[in-house]
Amino acid sequence: MPTSKLLVVKNSSSKSDASGKTKPVAPEEERTHRFETLHTGLAAYQPEDVIGPSVFQKGLTQRLKDEALHSDTVQAAIDAMAADRNGHFRAKLQQRAKHMLDTLSADFDEKVTRGMVMIVQKILQQLYNGIDLNEKHLERLREVSRKAQQEGVPLIIMPSHKSHIDYLVVSYLFFRCDLSLPFVAAGINLNFPMVGPLLRKCGAFFIRRSFEDDALYKAVFAAYFTTVLSHGYNTEFFVEGGRSRTGKLLRPRMGMMSLVVDNVLTGKVPDAYIVPVSIGYDKVIETESYVRELLGKPKEQESLWELLRSVRLLQLDFGRVDVRIARPFSVKEFLQHQVASRRLRPMQRVEDKRVLTQVLAYSVVSRINRTSVILATSLVAAALLTHHGRGMSLAELVAKFDWIAAQIKKRNGKVSRLEGGASAAATAKAVAISLGVLGNLVGKQKQVLEQVYTPAKRFELSYYRNQMVHLFVNEGMVCCSVYAATKTKAVMGLDQLRKDTSFIAGVLKLEVVHAPGTDAQAALDSALQLLRHDDAVVVDTTANTVSGPVTKPGMELFDFLCALFWPFIDAHWLMCCSFYALWRDNIIEEKVFLNRVQSIGFTSYYEGELNYYEAISKETLGNALDLFLGMSVVERRVINTKNVSVIMLHPSYHNEATLIALIDRIGRFRRIGKYTGRQSFEFAGSKMQNIVTLARPKAKI
Repeated sequence: MPTSKLLVVKNSSSKSDASGKTKPVAPEEERTHRFETLHTGLAAYQPEDVIGPSVFQKGLTQRLKDEALHSDTVQAAIDAMAADRNGHFRAKLQQRAKHMLDTLSADFDEKVTRGMVMIVQKILQQLYNGIDLNEKHLERLREVSRKAQQEGVPLIIMPSHKSHIDYLVVSYLFFRCDLSLPFVAAGINLNFPMVGPLLRKCGAFFIRRSFEDDALYKAVFAAYFTTVLSHGYNTEFFVEGGRSRTGKLLRPRMGMMSLVVDNVLTGKVPDAYIVPVSIGYDKVIETESYVRELLGKPKEQESLWELLRSVRLLQLDFGRVDVRIARPFSVKEFLQHQVASRRLRPMQRVEDKRVLTQVLAYSVVSRINRTSVILATSLVAAALLTHHGRGMSLAELVAKFDWIAAQIKKRNGKVSRLEGGASAAATAKAVAISLGVLGNLVGKQKQVLEQVYTPAKRFELSYYRNQMVHLFVNEGMVCCSVYAATKTKAVMGLDQLRKDTSFIAGVLKLEVVHAPGTDAQAALDSALQLLRHDDAVVVDTTANTVSGPVTKPGMELFDFLCALFWPFIDAHWLMCCSFYALWRDNIIEEKVFLNRVQSIGFTSYYEGELNYYEAISKETLGNALDLFLGMSVVERRVINTKNVSVIMLHPSYHNEATLIALIDRIGRFRRIGKYTGRQSFEFAGSKMQNIVTLARPKAKI
């Protein structure tokens, strides 16, 4: 039988030379299983080999639904809604709950699942050159799976979410590795004709995007989720909620995480092992649609037509997939430790339970970040986007690729393994392959004496650059602060540096997920020490001052770190400038306002006032709006029964000078005008003020 990509496990960390002797393997953390050659997927996942409970038991679906329907949670909700009503109304609620469970529940079918594995495998073969899975991580997962099986408790798999392909990758790997398949939480938008029923037969259970206002649905979903967990069945959900459109991990959503916490605290589920998973792609198939959405175009609804239309993607090369699994951990042990160390009383105080849920959620996202690998395409994108010139020669690009990789490793980050090891030839090959995968995102200039590469599609390339920003955030904040001060003077005091760094880090705090309990002062001191060691800043301990770099290596690092974060600073400055359109008592619907901010962004970018096109990203601007709502710069109100949200300035910013002072304070950290050459960004009397004034709404408070 002919072989094809992606299946039989091959250890890619060791090779044999011409004599047949095995060469030394890579360090343990770099050993990977590479799923490349496949004879048949039907031989995998035999009952005697599977670790964990069987999901193909006859009648399992109905048993889980019946148990959920008759649970105290659902019956209490029905009783509350049927109070003072007749028995007929209660029967209607019971029937409605049953229908909800029919719509919600997964319905595993072995034949369909095996058939889907072959289809998924074919899709992955056509899209990607292989899936790399860290060998040590896989063995550790198997050990924890056996332990969970012995204890009768589930694994809860929480992957990063960059693509719809994530759904396929995790279940495919569990099937191939003989691990009990997870029940997978999927958005109701994926339950479209033909595809939805197939996904359901492979373990998907479909949930609404929002159901806070439907008490019965909330109870039904909670009961079903609890029932699945309490019987020890593995589950999977995305802690970020939706797919990341920017490449960075999103802030975690608390809905399903709160159910996990509640179930373990109450003992309904004795324990569970959370498995944080990082899934990285050389190229994500949806980036083109992400850019359309982030530039303000309506999100396209998933449909069978869209699926068929995407068949053209199967003719393209999207590189490789890299899967890393962080160390699984016990929810019960985590909660016990947090309750003791933080002196929480989650069973008595709602606020303490909320804090506990947030700490768990942010811990999971932080672990995903720590275990993630920066892939070669991200290195190429970062090299192009942080370069000050218009383009780079191949030699410059290869050198920058190597330099960025070294900086990542110095900060304990992980970089994808290069074929052929750490050699100049291997780096050059990796760059060449990455350029091929990125395709038309990178421009190749003609009529030049040597090949010059330019960032042809900055917005899409920024998706890959953003995947590394979490590694540099503390140093980036310091460098942006030093840059802000030293544009007009040679040095700044250390006390002022701490104030400025604290301010700009606060402005960007929703852009990067920090580990819970991070000591901001210790992080600043550590960053300053590392920057000083690398000559990126000069510290005079006698005068207690700091200044910018004076050596070429120091300047390279300083410029790189600033360039990583300037687009985010530009976005927050743009949002703050746009608030001037509300001064002083204007009012506008929130959705309309965000669209208007983007219009201001487009205008100011093309007129040279805004430096970075990716600063117009709807997701980053949304983060900025949330930040300024939290800072009470603006406020949100619901004005009618249709829950229409409107935005207006907070009374504390009705003073024009106060608002402009905030705009200018953020503007200090921006890059020197790319096209204007201005070193300062005073808003009053500027072209930007004129542009914003054009967007003023007519409605008044």
